[in-house]
Amino acid sequence: LDSGSSNDVLMIGSQTHILAYDVEKNADLFYNEVNDGANSILIGNHLYDGGGPLAYVGGNCSVLGFNSEGEDKFWTVTGDNVHSLALCDFNLDGKDELLIGSEDYDIRIFHGDEMIGEIPEADAVVSLCSLGMNKFGFALANGIVGVYAGEQRQWRSKSKNFAMCISSYDINQDGVPELVTGWSSGKVDVKHPDTG
Repeated sequence: LDSGSSNDVLMIGSQTHILAYDVEKNADLFYNEVNDGANSILIGNHLYDGGGPLAYVGGNCSVLGFNSEGEDKFWTVTGDNVHSLALCDFNLDGKDELLIGSEDYDIRIFHGDEMIGEIPEADAVVSLCSLGMNKFGFALANGIVGVYAGEQRQWRSKSKNFAMCISSYDINQDGVPELVTGWSSGKVDVKHPDTG
């Protein structure tokens, strides 16, 4: 979280507070009240000025961004409870946009604090991850996973199990990160972002 430090930081969120903890120093960086709770946490660059990383905290209809001192440097309102956050260059302008997945079945795209897009889905969006450029993976509460490139869906597939987590990793070393999904059944699968 602190761009001047290489120490690992553990972020812990609850329904009332967020804690940033420096693991190597065994010390709190900050402990802040979050009135809307902390359902999802993402560490990433500041959306406005690239002025260092922020801890983005998604709660009940809002997203806050805290710097390494715990100062509130970003705030925006969303449509519903935030379940997932990701950063990707959605509109290919060279700057990351904030993707917000929520309970009301929508993926919202924010450029700074301005919403520039909204993608409706079939169920609550429980996980999002960047796949490079303007591509991102998503997982829904009903067992659907898939990939978008901007607003264009590349593919999606449904399982009788539920995606516990998704991530990106270039497993075959071809320069293209694949979508890695961990399922409630214990299975892990890897899919190409263009073809599934």
